[in-house]
Amino acid sequence: MTEYIVGSDHSGGKDQECINKVVEVLNANGHNASSIGVNSNLESDIRKNGKGKTAIFIVNGVCIGTIDSHTNVVKSGLCDFVWFAMPQSINPSNEHLSAESCKSWKVPIAHDDNFTKEPRRSELNGKYTIAEYCQENGQYVGYACGKDCEEVANVILNGGTGGGSGGSSDSSENKTEPTPMSYADMIKDLIKVWDGDVEVKIRQNKMYINKVPKPNPQLWIVDGTNVVSGQAKVTDYNSDTINKLIVSYNNGKNEITLVDEYLYNRFGENVQMLKAEKIVTDYSVDGSVTGGDSDGSSDEEGAKTVWTQIAEIVQKYYDKPSNGWDSLIRSLKDAKTGDEIGKILSKQKKKKGQENQSYVSVRHEIQSVRNMGY
Repeated sequence: MTEYIVGSDHSGGKDQECINKVVEVLNANGHNASSIGVNSNLESDIRKNGKGKTAIFIVNGVCIGTIDSHTNVVKSGLCDFVWFAMPQSINPSNEHLSAESCKSWKVPIAHDDNFTKEPRRSELNGKYTIAEYCQENGQYVGYACGKDCEEVANVILNGGTGGGSGGSSDSSENKTEPTPMSYADMIKDLIKVWDGDVEVKIRQNKMYINKVPKPNPQLWIVDGTNVVSGQAKVTDYNSDTINKLIVSYNNGKNEITLVDEYLYNRFGENVQMLKAEKIVTDYSVDGSVTGGDSDGSSDEEGAKTVWTQIAEIVQKYYDKPSNGWDSLIRSLKDAKTGDEIGKILSKQKKKKGQENQSYVSVRHEIQSVRNMGY
């Protein structure tokens, strides 16, 4: 049994009579049908009363924008399906109520359609016949033609389309045969309400429906259990993994190159270059090195540390502070943020000729040295 609501557009005085006839035929065939009356804006009544029901909209002519708008009503879940019923007895002079016209006439947007907006308006205007549109959107809307209201109701009960132009809905020329549905499609249709929640497997003549388990946060792969050799491709490495490492040292005079041959040959070269420098513990502005390596030797190669490079930057732009260079360099090296570096620099006196040098650009130089970390 199907729950129907039946309404009509204003078409000339016999609208309620036609609604009553359609309701009568549907109820006589074991369904539960009721009238929602006559309304030029029947869509609003369908939105209010269509939840879980099939709507029948009796029209004496229809614009493609109206059909599209009702498609959206069904998509939004406010109605199960909408039929556009076109009995020719309502308006015998309208040739577009026939099944032949529904299959051949490219329907325009009506002059009073103020609800179909661009770009959808241009996509629909004169691009579809009623038959083409309903075939493309057959899960939402359909149409039924017939010589009178009783015939249209029977056409709907038989799956839609029907006759017209005085023709019979039983005419083999006008009747649309239902599209055959495979068993697989029928199963999909039955379980679509559980989409994502169940899985279906068919083994010989038995069908198994199982609840989909929640995903396991731990990755596990077992050949023959969840991976079948030859049927699944497992990406075991990230293609962006570094596969060639070049480390330069001795002020760039020497290099060490490490290559992962497997990844290199599989994904092509993805190289990263690094510098390795000898680290000293402190730096004196007069050029002498204090501290040194763990074995007590001094850095005779003169490798530049973060301390060294910061010293060179501040000496380039600023006068020597009253408390000496070491205190300033150490505070810049240990500053937590760029803003903190900026505050320290803003308090220093610039060298003659460097008055226009922004402390912001100096701050960026120091940050760059700190970020590189050698």
